[in-house]
Amino acid sequence: DMYEHIVAVLQPTDAHSYLAWGRLESRRERGVGRTTSGDDGVVDSVDDDTSTSITTNEISSNSKASSIFQTGTQHCPNSTHLYHGWAIHEQYTLHNTPKARSLLQTALDLDPNNGYVCHAYGLLEHTMGEVSKAKSLWQQGLVYQPSAALVCSLGEMYVASGDFHSARELYSTYLHKLPNGRERTEVYLAAASLEERVYNDVEKASELLRRACSEGGSSGR
Repeated sequence: DMYEHIVAVLQPTDAHSYLAWGRLESRRERGVGRTTSGDDGVVDSVDDDTSTSITTNEISSNSKASSIFQTGTQHCPNSTHLYHGWAIHEQYTLHNTPKARSLLQTALDLDPNNGYVCHAYGLLEHTMGEVSKAKSLWQQGLVYQPSAALVCSLGEMYVASGDFHSARELYSTYLHKLPNGRERTEVYLAAASLEERVYNDVEKASELLRRACSEGGSSGR
């Protein structure tokens, strides 16, 4: 395996090599439909740390990707990206929510300003029903590293709770702070949907869609 050779021989302490290798193995595991228990092709989810059927450590111990990420963090203990990548694997490939939560907290402790970690952590908390914590994480990410993902996730939360004014203000504010056209396009689309569906302002929605098309065209050049 190319990554195994790179890590073992050429760059045994390179976080990026471990990250690429771990992600590759995670995709492989997801592709073959690995299971944590049973043989029905469904990955069982662990809902809490007190699960009696299978522990979080047992789930991860059967995963080559988890082993790679673990080794990587041992060699590169300050790599936020490795902990983040490991958490994504645990959550979406293994459905090991408690482990993913622990890893995201470690990543956040290492870099509280990391918008990607804040977004991923917020998504996890939101799926677990921890709405207030998810909101706080997304707001934290927007302060330090704004992105369309953070804006749209928080905006959707506002809309779902009926706080349409906050969603509208959020979209308007961050359209001027996002770094590129692709990111702004996503927010223009979210803002247009809000104007059409909530405020029944078809004219404003159309204008926002025209701007989205313009941004999309410019970012594709």
